[in-house]
Amino acid sequence: MWLIMMNSYLMLKGYGGKNNKQKWQQFPKKFEEINDDNTKGTSWIEQTLISRINTFNPKLNIKKIKYYDKNINKKFPDFETGISCGAIVERKQISKTEIDFYKSRDYYTNTNNLIAEKIIEYVYILPTNQKARNSFVSQTVFPSLIDYMGKYLASPSYTIANHKFMLINLDKDNINANSILNSLIAFIYSGMDYVSLFPFNDISVKNLNMKCFINQIYPKQIKKEKKDEVYVNDFYYINLSKKTLKIKSGKLNKAINMSKGVETFKGSEEKFYWAQILPILIIASFDNYKVDFTEYRDFCKIHKNKFGSSNKMNRCLILLKFIEKIVIEGK
Repeated sequence: MWLIMMNSYLMLKGYGGKNNKQKWQQFPKKFEEINDDNTKGTSWIEQTLISRINTFNPKLNIKKIKYYDKNINKKFPDFETGISCGAIVERKQISKTEIDFYKSRDYYTNTNNLIAEKIIEYVYILPTNQKARNSFVSQTVFPSLIDYMGKYLASPSYTIANHKFMLINLDKDNINANSILNSLIAFIYSGMDYVSLFPFNDISVKNLNMKCFINQIYPKQIKKEKKDEVYVNDFYYINLSKKTLKIKSGKLNKAINMSKGVETFKGSEEKFYWAQILPILIIASFDNYKVDFTEYRDFCKIHKNKFGSSNKMNRCLILLKFIEKIVIEGK
């Protein structure tokens, strides 16, 4: 019998930026931002969060929260260490004779205390308040989500990475802003798990297909075009009747800024764009839509050598390769 003891833990960032100077970024200190008479302290928040995740998926069997330091990549080399990045880690007590077995299955093994560990789900911790509504989700998941994507492009899987992703919402206020709700719903429809610390911010979705998604967040904006049902915004055009999706690049073109002969994006405009098109592309791939992404491919072709060595353009190219990998191309 291979399994002697098995459980998992939630791993959150426990240090704040370079040389630990930005302490406000670290957990558990960051829990203080939502601490009041209702939350009853950090320990209550930790235990409630564990309970909420285990209720969502009992198989995860999370026992505790651990806080990683800047040396985490020595244990998990592919883990992204952004401000909001975390993970759920499987932890097994093993015997000496099992060490090679678990190493061969990509577990990190500690030969001193005979522990085998492996990431089983990536986690994003959403902001503790809604001050920046437009960036509530986009600034949380990007750019690290694209970086994960780049690491696993060669994988035979049609998913972003080698594991699922979970969004964890710590906001103690009701989320009523459509811009936040729609973005969360979009990522849930695209396959991300979602857990809220507080039940009043739970989100339920219907069948994970394009028509249900559009009907849930844009029901009054579906129009008739001849005999077809269509939905159109600044980022894409969807024909629900013919099951086609067209990705637009106008917003991305307008986001370009020129400085000393080199192009870049204004602020974080590319993140807002990615947050709009990535979920809809994944939903389209689930639902066997034909996708026309000519405008986006042309944008990358025209601008890829004008951004210098910018990581932002490199990420645009990674996204292009991912689109080419997962969708059925057509018009």
